[in-house]
Amino acid sequence: RLWWPDRNPLRRSYDRLQAALIAMLSAAFLIAAPFVSMTAEHWATTTSVRAEHAEQAARHQVSAVLESGTPNQVTNQVTNRYQRVRGTWAGDWSKVRVRWLAPDGTPRSALLAVSPGRKAGTTVTVWTDNSGRLVPAPLTAAGVTARARIAAMLAPAALGIVTFCVALLIGAVLNRKRLAAWQADWRVTAPRWTRQQH
Repeated sequence: RLWWPDRNPLRRSYDRLQAALIAMLSAAFLIAAPFVSMTAEHWATTTSVRAEHAEQAARHQVSAVLESGTPNQVTNQVTNRYQRVRGTWAGDWSKVRVRWLAPDGTPRSALLAVSPGRKAGTTVTVWTDNSGRLVPAPLTAAGVTARARIAAMLAPAALGIVTFCVALLIGAVLNRKRLAAWQADWRVTAPRWTRQQH
């Protein structure tokens, strides 16, 4: 019954203060959470779109040739079952060396994860930067949307954690004040109570 604003004689002003502060924190969280979510989504969308444009301009698709083949079969029955249901699992891909030409005509090579069943000499598409080095595929519109949704979900969760920590801090501070007040009362009450017992 710590949180109810009744006339309990054992309740101190610190208890009522804590109840009021917790109520205000809860209300502030409920009011702020939607705005925080929208702000985070807008920020993530803006920065991701900027990154998407920069990556699309700086990364290029080129054809690379496998120097060796990849195994046709996966290593165990569990992954075989997974393949039948969902297609090739990335864990079964083999790293093989591939070669390609940089924009200036310089030959390049690197290890690349390739799906099973590829033969040596097969052509695969890779992404490179302006200097011809392998890079991940550029961010797409779907990736921008995914980042925005994740930010919209994580921002209120982070706000909730901060609010909870503030509530814990308030409780810890007020508990120290409550204990100090109880000790002061006990210093007054203890001698009288001890005399009554005798």
